[in-house]
Amino acid sequence: MYYDKLTYLGIHLRRRSGSEKTQCPKCSDSRRNKKDTCLSVNITNGEFNCHHCGWKGNVRYFEKKDRVKNFTKPEQSMLKHIELTEKVVDYFQKRGISKTTLDKFLIHAKEEWMPQTQKNERCIVFPYMRGGEIINAKYRDGNKGFKLVKDAELILFGMQTMDNRHCAIITEGEIDALTAYEVGFGNQYEPEPDKNGEVVEHNLGRWAVLSVPNGASKGNQRLDYLDNCSDWLSEFDEFIIATDGDAAGISLKDELIRRLGVEKCRVIDYPSEKCVPDKDGLKRSCKDLNEVLINFGAEKVVDTVLSSEIIPVDGIYYLEDVFPAMLDNFKRGIQIAPTTRFTEMDEYFRWKKGDINLWTGYGNHGKTFFVMQLMLTKSIFDGWKWAVFSPENFPANDFYDDLVEMYSGKWLDKMNEEEYVKACTFINDHIFYVYPENEHDLTSIHEKFRYLILKKGVDGVMIDPFNQLDKEQKPYERDDQYLSLALKDIKRFALLNAVSYNIITHPKNPIYKSDGSMKVVDMYDIAGGAMWGNKCDQIVSYYRPNFHLDKNDTNVEVYTQKVKRKRTGGKLGSFAIRLNWSVKRYSDMFDNIYCDPIKAEKIKFQEKSGLIPNSTEEQGEMPF
Repeated sequence: MYYDKLTYLGIHLRRRSGSEKTQCPKCSDSRRNKKDTCLSVNITNGEFNCHHCGWKGNVRYFEKKDRVKNFTKPEQSMLKHIELTEKVVDYFQKRGISKTTLDKFLIHAKEEWMPQTQKNERCIVFPYMRGGEIINAKYRDGNKGFKLVKDAELILFGMQTMDNRHCAIITEGEIDALTAYEVGFGNQYEPEPDKNGEVVEHNLGRWAVLSVPNGASKGNQRLDYLDNCSDWLSEFDEFIIATDGDAAGISLKDELIRRLGVEKCRVIDYPSEKCVPDKDGLKRSCKDLNEVLINFGAEKVVDTVLSSEIIPVDGIYYLEDVFPAMLDNFKRGIQIAPTTRFTEMDEYFRWKKGDINLWTGYGNHGKTFFVMQLMLTKSIFDGWKWAVFSPENFPANDFYDDLVEMYSGKWLDKMNEEEYVKACTFINDHIFYVYPENEHDLTSIHEKFRYLILKKGVDGVMIDPFNQLDKEQKPYERDDQYLSLALKDIKRFALLNAVSYNIITHPKNPIYKSDGSMKVVDMYDIAGGAMWGNKCDQIVSYYRPNFHLDKNDTNVEVYTQKVKRKRTGGKLGSFAIRLNWSVKRYSDMFDNIYCDPIKAEKIKFQEKSGLIPNSTEEQGEMPF
């Protein structure tokens, strides 16, 4: 919603969402009929347009400048005298792409210095356009070497086809996006009446055709372009993911689905006929849209795209539906879930995307501090990103200062400015504090989480504590019924978005033993206890055994009280750790500290050099 940004422009609005007509701050005062509502405003997406003076715009593009990187841009004059040689036209004709399509996307030839050969090469140039401006350009030479403009913004190729469209095909390479356009997707069509006489969009014209700028790689995907294009992509209703059918393409497809939202995505199933010669002289199936065009023709490309399958979110699953994934997992062996980097804790608990983790313990004993350090440690070692709704830690600067002290291993008054800025820079990229101004209900929090999953690639989320949420409970609902439905929504959110979902809860009342100590909190000490036990995947209790004797005692015991899917890591039981309060970090009983950026750099170097096994992570199961 863009109510605030619209009102900053002087637009008077009566509602906070939807559309309305109102007076124009630019021209209404000078008109005879000052009450004429000539300004149309869409508060939901930030657009406004005056039908009298022509003043129009979209406030969703007015982002805070201090958050925007200073990107370089190619010379805007580079498109004035472009050269499309016969050699380039012939190359694309052999791939089934016409000169008309090349002209549409301003494809041309140019001599350019290439880092792969360390000399000037004749290259094909793919301009990356947005709003009529060239933002980036990819140069590709005859040896398939390529480069993008240094320090330019990474965006999606083909953004000029997004205007007035709400669906998009996303491919792994520019040639596949050109292929989709060549066969009719993203072209301009006049609306036509359907069989009932209703005027509807053309089936091919409603799709924008886009490509990622940097292909696919097996392992960590660099998806900065999703962050840079998130304001545009968030307006889209549906995506068809058309990445290559190899291992790297599948990895990219899975991450695009997670970031864009599984409920919005469909996936390409390429023809199974083996018709493409490989390097060994054998034949394989098509792995991308251009190979489908070359081997089967335009009609087959259209059919392949339009018959793309909706990803099953829930329903009935036959073994044959999931057999390929099961067989692949069987061949690879059981994949242990990602490490916590807390050595002993890995025996009892591991991060599992798609799971609900319930963390409990007595108030003011440090359970939030413990969970936040686990999350920060995962960010330091493995680059995970987190979104946190923690109203008890408001304002945000207090929340972040706690993390800065954990990261630096120093209290604020003991660190210098350089150390403080370094810690802030890291945390800014990995942990995001969520605190909506008005609604604190589950639906509103999930909207913020979803935005950060798309924009930042968040791996995990946290609600701390659960009882601070505004209840969306119906008058006739019992507390356990409400909790059951809320946890069902949370589980669905965790699965659809492939995130680790963490919830912190407090017990109802402390239970004291005869010696004055308190028992370890379990699920039945929490309001709605049995329901927590039924719905959560992992339950962990944080306990200070000597708290009744010495409030500053550093000994901590961690109890895992429920672990789902033990075969991927974790078991019931407990282990001891110690809080080194002087450095605000946890350690084992031998004072080996876990949350340590310097130690993380050493381990990353050793893993990269092959000196120790890589322990980052392999997910055992896809959550959808």
